[in-house]
Parts: sequence; C-alpha cells; structure tokens
Amino acid sequence: MNAFLIHGIEWVITACLAGVAGWLAATLSKRKTHEHAMETGMKVLLRKALIDSYDYYHNQGHKMTVERRREIIEAYQAYSDLGGDGVISDMVDRLTDGGVWIERG
Repeated sequence: MNAFLIHGIEWVITACLAGVAGWLAATLSKRKTHEHAMETGMKVLLRKALIDSYDYYHNQGHKMTVERRREIIEAYQAYSDLGGDGVISDMVDRLTDGGVWIERG
C-alpha cells in the first residue's frame, strides 16, 4: 500500500475514535446530570415527608402506629444515605424515641 492510503486510513480511524469518545463523554455527562437531579429531587421529597410527619405527629400531637414509625425510620435512612442534614436527624430522633407512637395496625 502506498503511504497516502495508509495515512488516509489512519486519519479516518482516528476521526471515528474521536467521534465515539466525544459521544461517550457527552452521554456520560448527561447521565451524571440526570442522576444528580434525581438524587436531589428524591432528597427534597424525603425531607418534606419527614418534616410533614414531624409536624403531624410531634407538633399536632397525633399518635402513630408502629408501622408508620418504621416507615419514618426507613425514609430517614434513605434521606441520610443521600447526604441529609442533622436537623432532620434531630426531628426523627424526637419522633421515634419520644413516645408518640402506639402499637396498633
């Protein structure tokens, strides 16, 4: 093969690889942005649910079932795993250890 043809093939392969690398980088960046948005949204929803539960059970004085207490603890664990803050931790501690729950279905 002549050098011109070999150089042309090398150029085409390099251009194709660069295009694939660019596409892959853009796809990964978009996925990372999407995952961050999903995590942030879930964290906001969990925070709101926990604050609403605190208001309902602690501030308004309603009693909660053991099942509801378990759900609050699970929601808090998920919130904490997403990087939640200590304010919610204090609220959940007051809810789950404060004796506001009752044993019934």
